[in-house]
Amino acid sequence: MAHILGFSSPEQLIRERTDIARQSYVDPAQREEFKRLMEQQNKISGFEYTIPRKDGSVAWVSETTQAVRDATGRIVYYEGIFIDITERRRTESERQSLLEIMQGVASTESLDELLKLIVNRSPK
Repeated sequence: MAHILGFSSPEQLIRERTDIARQSYVDPAQREEFKRLMEQQNKISGFEYTIPRKDGSVAWVSETTQAVRDATGRIVYYEGIFIDITERRRTESERQSLLEIMQGVASTESLDELLKLIVNRSPK
């Protein structure tokens, strides 16, 4: 996890990421969904979300995790695996954009319309 996020060691990650809710989710709703699912199901397989890297870029990750509970049933920590799926997500997005452009080509009558479609689909 430390390596995926650009930290030199797990210890550095732990030192610098002290607020999981604020520092480990690009979208706070993803954190709430994760917590809700863990409470209900006790485990999650393939939960995908975006997480900020140390350098400020964003990674897509897939997490498979189970809750570890104490004798009273309270979750004390999670254990599991964390996989970087950023490249897969980027490829899927590019493939979807290409498909939309190809569909536009098939239905567009003029070169101007086609160019507008391509420009509007280009990453900013």
